[in-house]
Amino acid sequence: FMGKSNWPADGYWFGAFDEFRIYTKALSTSEVSALYNFRGDTYSPMIILQCPPCAIGQYGACLSSGALSCTSCVAGTFSTGTGMITSATCQQCGAGTYSGSGAGACTACVAGTYSGTLGATVSTVCLACGAGTYSGLTGASSITTCTSCSAGTYSGNTGASLASACTLCAAGTYSTVLGATLVATCQGCFAGAYSTAQGLPASASCIRCGAGTFSTGTGMATAGACQTFAAGTYSSVTGIQAAC
Repeated sequence: FMGKSNWPADGYWFGAFDEFRIYTKALSTSEVSALYNFRGDTYSPMIILQCPPCAIGQYGACLSSGALSCTSCVAGTFSTGTGMITSATCQQCGAGTYSGSGAGACTACVAGTYSGTLGATVSTVCLACGAGTYSGLTGASSITTCTSCSAGTYSGNTGASLASACTLCAAGTYSTVLGATLVATCQGCFAGAYSTAQGLPASASCIRCGAGTFSTGTGMATAGACQTFAAGTYSSVTGIQAAC
């Protein structure tokens, strides 16, 4: 209460008030100090207390009423500073990124995706790397960042982020195809050969049956597939595909 206490018997205060103000917020230490040091008169302008700065991702200024008016940067843009006063401080998100309104930074497309769109506003602009490829990069801006699965592997998955998403061709098979998407690209080692290893990139990686042995089947995965010649026959050649 000003001018009179809460007790009915008390009289009114005899005096004057100086610099009576009502604020809609708690004043900071510097604002209180500015008011205390102000010696107002009819010739001096009134002190205008500064509004707090607009937050990151916004811009604006104090209104004549002293109220703060901030506007969010539109989706697809961002602003890293506080106290920005114009929309010109909102910068466009680059390729490989996107943002909603009022963003302080653009969000990068996740690994396994890419986007060439500038000023994107939603994550759906980030396109998945195709089957047979992968990418470990975040914020990728081009399909060229999607790396093909190496020869001897394949992948039917889209949006893969690791090379381990490419499945190795099984033992006894190989594939020369880069970016293969189907297991059918893995071909069996030729008759007279075998392989215990996975992910072979060429038929030359298949091991020939040793001298004195042969194999009629393809896609053999163990040395046991090579059979010994019958008694009374021999061969010094490796990789024989039929009995003597």
